[in-house]
Amino acid sequence: MENKKKVEPSRYDPYGRGRETLPFKVVVKPRSVMGDYIALHGLLPQNELPENLRYKIPEDEIWMREDVFDDPKRRELILQGHEKYELALMETDGLTYKQAHRRAELHEKFYLLEQDLEKPEKHLKMRNYESVKIVEPKRKPEVKTKRQNNHSIIRTARSDDLDAISEIEQKCFSGPIAYSKRQLTYLIMHANSASFVESCGGVIRGFVIVTYHQRSLTSHIETIDVDPTYAKLGIGLRLLTFAEDDMRKRGKHWSQLEVSESNGVAFKLYNRAGYTFKERVKGYYRFEHGGTRDAMRMVKAL
Repeated sequence: MENKKKVEPSRYDPYGRGRETLPFKVVVKPRSVMGDYIALHGLLPQNELPENLRYKIPEDEIWMREDVFDDPKRRELILQGHEKYELALMETDGLTYKQAHRRAELHEKFYLLEQDLEKPEKHLKMRNYESVKIVEPKRKPEVKTKRQNNHSIIRTARSDDLDAISEIEQKCFSGPIAYSKRQLTYLIMHANSASFVESCGGVIRGFVIVTYHQRSLTSHIETIDVDPTYAKLGIGLRLLTFAEDDMRKRGKHWSQLEVSESNGVAFKLYNRAGYTFKERVKGYYRFEHGGTRDAMRMVKAL
């Protein structure tokens, strides 16, 4: 009996083909559920999802429209192509969504270029060249505020802040109404967002997360938390002001947020910061906040 050599697996290419598993479970849904969306995953901030799908997509699932899934080419493009490579970069390299998206686009261009050069390269017996090395930009230095409360600073949130941020979230919101650490990781590291922490003496005392929509002039305060131990020091108001400065730099015209009808303290803070009541949103929250699921939507012109 002849011995057969073991076939080595093919090299991982820019589209992610050959990878055995996805970090998400794919669930096929009809157009009546998905509407114009072709694919959505559960780590998206709830305000970025259509209202009929909020709090319905589990964190570990991707919902794909049925007609898209039934088309092999489109399914391949979404699951085995650009999107999968982005997810792999975020999962394995810890890149933000923006960094992963930029790198995936570059790899896609080089992949197509290699395909165009494949035949002449074989014909001319040209030596194989190495893939292009992508150099990420250096991290920007911390931006400090004016000296307040014994050298208080506000800076951009980092991955090594996640434990402290998650701990503050659990102190501020008990039970299922609090964001999980996985949700906070997505919002801070992968979503189209800006996140800032306030710290004093190396201790993080509060944070704010702002989400952005590319084609919208309105920014959204996803959440703003201050450790109860450091309440009434003006930390929440300073975080809010700092976040609004970031919105203006991005060319946004409005800031919007939702606050539970039971949270009178937060309502007074936002009112003092210049936010005005816009409308009442019934059933906004999946779980009760202080005995109600209704929220007040507030806005501020920047």
